[in-house]
Amino acid sequence: MLWQDLHTHTVHSDGKSDIRLMIQTAGVYGLNTIAITDHCSDRYSFDAERLQQECAAARKEAACHVIAGVEAVVLDIDGHLSIADEMIPHLELVLGELNRKTKGCFESGHPEQRAENIIRAMVNACRRNPCLRILAHPLNVAAPAGVDLALFTEDLLDELALACRQNQVAFELMSDQWWWFRNQPLDKVTEEYARIVSYIAGKGVELTLGSDAHSHQGVGNFIWAMRVMELADIDESRIAYIVPPNPTPGVAIAGAKEANSHEH
Repeated sequence: MLWQDLHTHTVHSDGKSDIRLMIQTAGVYGLNTIAITDHCSDRYSFDAERLQQECAAARKEAACHVIAGVEAVVLDIDGHLSIADEMIPHLELVLGELNRKTKGCFESGHPEQRAENIIRAMVNACRRNPCLRILAHPLNVAAPAGVDLALFTEDLLDELALACRQNQVAFELMSDQWWWFRNQPLDKVTEEYARIVSYIAGKGVELTLGSDAHSHQGVGNFIWAMRVMELADIDESRIAYIVPPNPTPGVAIAGAKEANSHEH
């Protein structure tokens, strides 16, 4: 398996390390690919062209593939993203995340309704945005919203899985996902999230790995994600390989058979 970390942050948003150090770390750890996916939100200005240029410069001395990307915010339940159209040509990978400011999701006082709204926002984001490739740490907002993971029923997950499959959007396994649920029994959280991942994967949705590293020390941390995969009985071969749009010379690229290792 060619390991890819498709979710990292640098000093260009809320990370502690610069792009060059993040990429160096990925190479030292033996990763095949790292994606730099800084935030584009009301808290951070985002310069897509500058990110593209810095990734291109770092790629010249990299020991792995480098993808210039972004973590955009799903702004509302209708699925609008926080990135402007003119940014998209400079970006090779777009992640989408919900947060507590996503309008229309959390106004209801009923946890069941909030669970439905969270799914609806992700479904609409998949359908509305052809640029969207990965859902970042899906369902993390359930914890601050007071929504138990058990409320994400198979009917709701069916809706999400269909939208992901139809629009080629992957479901990220992010190793720090548990952090949002740290005030709950973590073994139960892990088991419940594994249930969700198992069901989503069983519906043919692509899975990707992301550390959500905010410093070079977190790059390639997939430990919790691998634990979830083990509980969900998901083999490493089910992790999708994202072909780097601008490959680093001399670094391997997965063949078509490996890149599409599961059937839809």
